[in-house]
Amino acid sequence: MYSQFWPGQVSRVSRGRLRKKKVMTSGILPEIKFQKKSVYDLSKSDLAEIDIIVSNPPYVSSQEYLSEVDASVKKWEDIGALVPSTNSNGRKTFECSSGTEILEFLIELYNQLPKRQRGSSEIPGLVVEMGASQTQLIASKLSPPIAPGNIFSGLTRAEIWTDSFGHDRVVAAYPPPSI
Repeated sequence: MYSQFWPGQVSRVSRGRLRKKKVMTSGILPEIKFQKKSVYDLSKSDLAEIDIIVSNPPYVSSQEYLSEVDASVKKWEDIGALVPSTNSNGRKTFECSSGTEILEFLIELYNQLPKRQRGSSEIPGLVVEMGASQTQLIASKLSPPIAPGNIFSGLTRAEIWTDSFGHDRVVAAYPPPSI
């Protein structure tokens, strides 16, 4: 299930963990819309309502899953929550998954947002959790100068945030300053 917490923000929410009635009657978030939709199926009108993209997508590569993921994690987590198994064309890609496919898709999606909706240079427009081995790679792709036409061209700066264990875990990317 996807929901919009702030105007235009789409995020995934488990059924039953967030009760619509409670949220709607709290007065804190009066304009929430609930949707169950794949990020790959967002329409232009859906994109027109998005202000910031925040995601914890599957980011473990198929090789990492087979050789490094602990058995207890495999027992607890569904493989689809860890390894991106479907690319933007809807094809299954488990065997060749690098773990960055969904991240790259989210960056392309961000670049499709109207420029007025890309936030300010002080607020990230894209915040994505990923594996520690991926953060430096993605952050380096976000570093200027970014060539026109590059999928990262709508972003100008990236920060790497660490998790509670001190591992690189999140890349926050910022849009160019407004003029």
